[in-house]
Amino acid sequence: MRNTKPSPAGSTNAFLQDEIAASKAAPVSVQGGQLTYEPGRRYEQMTTVLVPIELVVQNKFQPRLWMNPAKVRELASSIKQTGQLQAASGKQLEDGRVMLIAGGTRAEAVKLLYKEATEDERARFAHLRVELKIGVPDSELLRQALHENMVREDLNPMDEAASLAQYRELNELKKASDVAADIGMDERKVRTLLQLHDDCPAVVHAAVRGQDLAPFMRTEAELAAAAEGGAFLLPPAEPRKADRTISRDAAIEFGKLHKHFRKTEPMRATLLTARHIQRALEDGWNLMRVKEFVKRATSESKEGIARAKPAVFRVEGSVFNVNLRMLADASEETIVELREKLEHLIQNRKTLLQADDANAARDAAGDASQGSDTK
Repeated sequence: MRNTKPSPAGSTNAFLQDEIAASKAAPVSVQGGQLTYEPGRRYEQMTTVLVPIELVVQNKFQPRLWMNPAKVRELASSIKQTGQLQAASGKQLEDGRVMLIAGGTRAEAVKLLYKEATEDERARFAHLRVELKIGVPDSELLRQALHENMVREDLNPMDEAASLAQYRELNELKKASDVAADIGMDERKVRTLLQLHDDCPAVVHAAVRGQDLAPFMRTEAELAAAAEGGAFLLPPAEPRKADRTISRDAAIEFGKLHKHFRKTEPMRATLLTARHIQRALEDGWNLMRVKEFVKRATSESKEGIARAKPAVFRVEGSVFNVNLRMLADASEETIVELREKLEHLIQNRKTLLQADDANAARDAAGDASQGSDTK
C-alpha cells in the first residue's frame, strides 16, 4: 500500500519523492516484458499495460484544475533519466481510451517528453505504463483522485473543497463526518472545506483561487446582468502568486463578512466584500487581523446595529430603491415610513403634473390670443 504521508515541508524534492517512493525498491522497465495496450481487448483486473499517450485522458473528477508547469517539467526530467518507476492507474472506457484514476502529473510529464523528443527518442515516450482497474464506479474515481492529491503541497483549497462536495453528492452523504470516514480524511478539515464550498460566495472562491477581483467590484444587479451575458467567473488559466490569494481560514471569515453585508447592504454585498479582500491582500493581512476586522465589522453591539441598520429602502438623488426581499421582515415603523415616503412621492408627482398641465394651458391660451390679435 502506498504511503500517503506528506513529505516534509520545505523539501525541494518533495513532489518527486511522492511520485517515486512507492516503487523505488523494485523499479520496472517501461519496455521489456510489458504488454502493449489494445483498445478493443478486455483485460483482467490489475493488468499493467503500455498505453499510447494519445489514448490517455485525465480523471474527469481530477480535483486539480491546474498543474504547475515547473512541477511537470521537474518530473519529466526525472522520468527521462530513470524511466517511469511507478505505473499510473486507470479505467478502460467503452471507446477504448483509458481514463486515469491516479498519476495525472506523470501522464502530463510523459506527454511533455514525447512532444519535445527527437525522432530517435520519441518511441521511448510514446506510451504510459498504466495498471488497469476494472469496474471502478464514479465515486471511487473521485475518492482515489482525492487521496492522490491529499499529499500534494500546492492543491488549491477551493479545488479540494469542490471535490469533497462532489463526492458528498455522488454518494448521497449528509454529514461532513460521513464524508471524512468514507474518504479517510480528518473530519475537522473536511468540515471546514465543505463550509468553504457551501457558505462562501463566488467572490471568496475567486480570492482563494487567486483570481482577479475586478469583475466582482459591481452591484448585485450588475453581477446578475453579467452572469446572464456569459461566464466571467471561471477559474484562471493558472494560479496567481501566493501573495494574491487568501487562505482557507481567511476565506471562511470573509464568508461571514459577506453574509453580514447581505443583511445590511444587500445591493452591494459582493462589491463591499471584494473591496475588503482586496485591501487585505494589498496590505498583507494575516489571519488574526482578518478575524479582528470581520469581528469588528459584524459587531452585535448597539452601535454596530445602529450603524448597520438594514436598508429596506433608500433614496439616492432621483432614484428610489426598495429591497423587496427585506419587506417581509421589516418593522411596522419601517413600513409606515415607507408608505409615507411613497405617498409623498406620488403627491409630488401629481403636483408636477398639475403644474405641467397649467403651464400647457397658459401656453395654449397665449397662442390663441396671439392668433386673435393677428386677425
